[in-house]
Amino acid sequence: MSILPASLKYIASLVLGFALSLMVISCSTSAAKDSKNKEKSEEPIIELTDNEIVESSGLAISQRKNDRYWTHNDSGDGPRLFAFDAKGRKTGQCRLPQATSVDWEDMASYVDQGTARLIVADCGDNDAKRKSIFLYLFDEPDPDSVTQIDRFTKLELHYSDGPQNCEAVAVDTKRRELILLGKNVLPLAGVYRMPLPQRETEPVVHAQATISRSKTLALPMVTAMDIDPQSGDIWVGSYFDLFCFKCSERTQPIDQQLSSLPRHFAMPRLKQIEALAVDAAHQVHVTSEGKPARMSHVVTDVGP
Repeated sequence: MSILPASLKYIASLVLGFALSLMVISCSTSAAKDSKNKEKSEEPIIELTDNEIVESSGLAISQRKNDRYWTHNDSGDGPRLFAFDAKGRKTGQCRLPQATSVDWEDMASYVDQGTARLIVADCGDNDAKRKSIFLYLFDEPDPDSVTQIDRFTKLELHYSDGPQNCEAVAVDTKRRELILLGKNVLPLAGVYRMPLPQRETEPVVHAQATISRSKTLALPMVTAMDIDPQSGDIWVGSYFDLFCFKCSERTQPIDQQLSSLPRHFAMPRLKQIEALAVDAAHQVHVTSEGKPARMSHVVTDVGP
């Protein structure tokens, strides 16, 4: 008797997801048309010169030095980060020898109590079979040096509703939350949130937590996310589309913010966009997989 209601509930969620997805696309058409002329202009595309960056799957703005960026490769590479400047030239590299690198899919930068920090997410799970995923939080190293990270917080996370594929992680220091978005072929992106841990006081802090789905977004194939640290706007990207969930006030609950109708923008014409980052000027930068990896930005009219 319990199978039928569960089945109906599942079917209803699919129907609702598709309906919401169509609503988002339809309602955001006018916004896309408003910025059509801007999006038609050719944005500068920067090639990353480091030939070891072959699958840029995460992107973060350096909080230590202007015009510096961090990225990492997708699965198959070791636990390392690459730093480069605004012209795509390599400036530094960083290794996390004690970290796992099953499938690194995203990263983000943030400033917590005056300290520049990075988070790297080993969260990819295309086959939905991983029992746990890992997030690494640590002080941002010098992007103009070759360094090694030996002091960090390792978060081992379990999903309450079973394994999920995830390629989008963001940090909100004002609301002190970590946000993860699931990636699904269907427009059913699960939202998972947890408190942002305090900066580690010991060389290595290993913590475990179970995270639950707080809501579901009608967005398919989510590959990236970041939060504008000043405005609180949440930017979510897929291979072809970029969505902005505006923050009405900095104390607005995240689930309430994600329930609003997002603005829609087209992505630049890059091979396979899997990473994005928002800078201090509210500009959204994106990178694509491929060799050489490329970076561009999205023209938007969204400000603080």
